[in-house]
Amino acid sequence: MRVGAWPPEPVAIDSDGEALFSVMITNLSNVIDGYTLEVLGVDPEWVQSSADGVPLKLFPEESGQVDITIRLPHDHPAGKRQLTITVRSDNNSDRFELATVSLIVPPLPETSVGLDPQMVTSGKSAQYGLIVSNVGNAPVRARAFGVDPEAMASFTFDPAEIDVAPGGTQIIRVGAQGGRAWFGQPRVRTFDLGVDAERIAKTTATFIQRPRIPRWLITLLGLLAAAFVFMAVLSMTFNRVVDDASVGDGVLQQALRRGQAGGAVIPENPGSMTGTLATTTSSQLSPDALGVADVQVELYLADDPTSPVATSVSDDQGKFAVANLGAGDYKMLLRGAGYPDVWYKDGAPGVQSPSDADPIHVDLGKEMPLGVIQVGGIPVTVRGSISGDAAGATLQLVKTGVFDPSVPALLAEVTIGADGSFTLPDIPSPASLDMIVEKPGFATVRRKVTLQPGDSLPEISIQLVPAEGEVSGQVTGPDGALGGVTVAANDGRQTVETVTYTEGEIGKYTLRNLSTPGRYTVTTTLSGFVPQTQTVVLAEGEPTGELNFDLVRAVGTITGSVRLDGVASGDVTITVTGGAGVERTIRPVSGSGPGAGTFALRGLPSPGTYTLTFSGGGAVTQVRVVSLNPLTNSSTAQVEPIDLRRERRTVRGTVVELGNIGVSGIDVVLTDGDLTRTLRSADDPPGRFSFSDVPPGVYTLTAGRDSSSSTVIPLTVEPGVDVLDVTLRLAKQASLTGRVETGGNACDLVVRLFRFGQFDSTPEAETPLIGGTYKFLAVPAPVGYLVAVYTRDSDDPLATTSVASTPSADEEVPLIDLTSACRSLSAP
Repeated sequence: MRVGAWPPEPVAIDSDGEALFSVMITNLSNVIDGYTLEVLGVDPEWVQSSADGVPLKLFPEESGQVDITIRLPHDHPAGKRQLTITVRSDNNSDRFELATVSLIVPPLPETSVGLDPQMVTSGKSAQYGLIVSNVGNAPVRARAFGVDPEAMASFTFDPAEIDVAPGGTQIIRVGAQGGRAWFGQPRVRTFDLGVDAERIAKTTATFIQRPRIPRWLITLLGLLAAAFVFMAVLSMTFNRVVDDASVGDGVLQQALRRGQAGGAVIPENPGSMTGTLATTTSSQLSPDALGVADVQVELYLADDPTSPVATSVSDDQGKFAVANLGAGDYKMLLRGAGYPDVWYKDGAPGVQSPSDADPIHVDLGKEMPLGVIQVGGIPVTVRGSISGDAAGATLQLVKTGVFDPSVPALLAEVTIGADGSFTLPDIPSPASLDMIVEKPGFATVRRKVTLQPGDSLPEISIQLVPAEGEVSGQVTGPDGALGGVTVAANDGRQTVETVTYTEGEIGKYTLRNLSTPGRYTVTTTLSGFVPQTQTVVLAEGEPTGELNFDLVRAVGTITGSVRLDGVASGDVTITVTGGAGVERTIRPVSGSGPGAGTFALRGLPSPGTYTLTFSGGGAVTQVRVVSLNPLTNSSTAQVEPIDLRRERRTVRGTVVELGNIGVSGIDVVLTDGDLTRTLRSADDPPGRFSFSDVPPGVYTLTAGRDSSSSTVIPLTVEPGVDVLDVTLRLAKQASLTGRVETGGNACDLVVRLFRFGQFDSTPEAETPLIGGTYKFLAVPAPVGYLVAVYTRDSDDPLATTSVASTPSADEEVPLIDLTSACRSLSAP
């Protein structure tokens, strides 16, 4: 038969993990034959054949094609893999042919990220674990990053860059921190954490940042202060009661009107009042209005709005409850920092006068629910215009913070258009507010705005003028003034950038139009130098600052060690490329001392990413990627120890037969379809064989003799890995067994074995007839033989018969009947 594979060039795995190739088989025999295929070198479950496991039947001189599909799992390692296809004849299982196909598995790195925990509640900083997984088939290098849309948080990564093997997972420790408020609600920050690998992979992290002083502590202090005032008032009231009681018991009894509004509470069956305080810019209240916390609720007798008879404070959701109330009518006053004092009006905004307020009736033993109550005043519209270069400016209307006057509370915000006009509708009144206008490069404008109840203001006119802040200085280096250095100032809201002069006053710079007052971080960057950062504060009345920088060159060092098959060798070549056009070649330290195999690459520009290639000495090439970055204190990098393995390896083993006895003189054949090597098993030790300098690939190893079937095993030689314990177990040898019938007569006979066509020559073997039986061991097969029986003193056979030997089988010779001849020979 003749076997060939198509296409002859290597077959690439497609995006679905599949490769298709064909095997062409030609029947060169003169009979119909079937052919069975087996693919060696991959898991059989990955192989699908168009023959569907059925032998391919072919007439003489007919050719047939079998299509084979290889489906590799997505995580199969990238690289080149050689397969061997064995085609075996059904008519003669000892006949087979080999074909080879090379598969190329492309690298398909795929990175995914996760976060543990997803949400952190803390103060100034938070810690996360960024879980980086490589679900592809090639190693990836991932660099961590964090993006805060508010530009308020800073991040640290440990480590900042990792190498993840296929199927592997590593964790990067991430630290996030940022300034936090002194008072108020916890601030929710969201930002993206991820890695830049073969693609950007990111996830969202949540950081709930508590204020420095929690709300509950302030509420507690307020309650304690209210309790102190209440106790003082109660003490004074009781003193007056005692004084009045001295007049007579009737007056005291009248004051203690039991069960009535303002009288003594009946603990067994009191009334209560509940509600929710909200702020809204609409005259129609809605259930989704925002709750208002820390508003004091005061209840007065409907006919005496001078002294409160009960008080309460709204919680974080704006809810309040007043308990232990007697039956009667009350009026309610709402007091909240940042809001005008208003009296309760049913279904409408609050009013300024208690005479306009609606009474609230309370019954004993019942709760009076008031629903949602509006705290803010009447909505008004604020209009105006901004002159100058106002397009893109931001206008904010803020009210003073509840507890800290330095903390503004945003009420409305708008971006100014090209015409400079603005309109802020539905602003609660009355109120005293601050209007803030900001634009990068211009001075910030602050204006006090006072709103009367329900009265709109005349249009407000504001003039924007360029900011007067400036920072100047000079940048120098080891050789003097440096031109072309980028200098940038950032205050968290805007960035102003310039470049130092390259002519005239070389190294000088000036950053203009900086807003004052302001705190700026000024950074200098120039390729080949370590960036530097300084901070400057521009105050009102002192709009200028001076910062000088002295830059140092950014260079780094890469160190490591190399071994060749576990031993230090000077044959290894180390090539480094990357950075700003760097290309160098060095060799590691040779010898056997403590520094043998070590290397150091110094003076590399930093920051920079470098590729190190380790090759030579007949070894498989290895590559490492190393990054140097002075900003992360990584200007010195230590490469993990490199262990190179020679590519061509040794295949060693033993030929044995039954009982694991070594057999010498056996031909052993190693082949991959193109390269074939043959040697004989050794005499000492018996059966030993060794192939040296074998290239990586997929091979078949064959051993046999002419009296038995051949032994064939597949073998894969990996780069850098010796194959040292191969056992080739020979099949048993062919033999012939027969019987001669003598009829019980005594005959001294011998049996001789001849090949067909060689009857007149010396016999292949001879054995005496013992008990009427004989046996020829280890005869060549398949061979046709003639079996002849002789008397010991005669050269003429008494009888003959024919038989054919079969490899590894014990064939039975047809019976020879010499009863009559033996009777004659034994007669006196």
